Amino acid sequence: MFRTAFDSRRCIVPMTGYYEWEDLPDGKQPHFIHGDGLLAAAGLYAARKESDDSWSHSMTIITREAPDASGEIHARMPALLERNV
Repeated sequence: MFRTAFDSRRCIVPMTGYYEWEDLPDGKQPHFIHGDGLLAAAGLYAARKESDDSWSHSMTIITREAPDASGEIHARMPALLERNV
């Protein structure tokens, strides 16, 4: 489904953080996960021509298993990119 996008339509999704929702007996609790600065998540995008002058754009953020403390809230998290200095 994402083979073509993964091969040639990769993108970086800048974000200040993201929400994970914890299931509790009385409802869901939001948790804002963030860092000290801007985060960069791995993403895929697509553009499809709808008509002569109209395009449809879509994107998705790639997720991965949450290996750290955020895994206590949810089993997955955005695939965050490390800064290449």
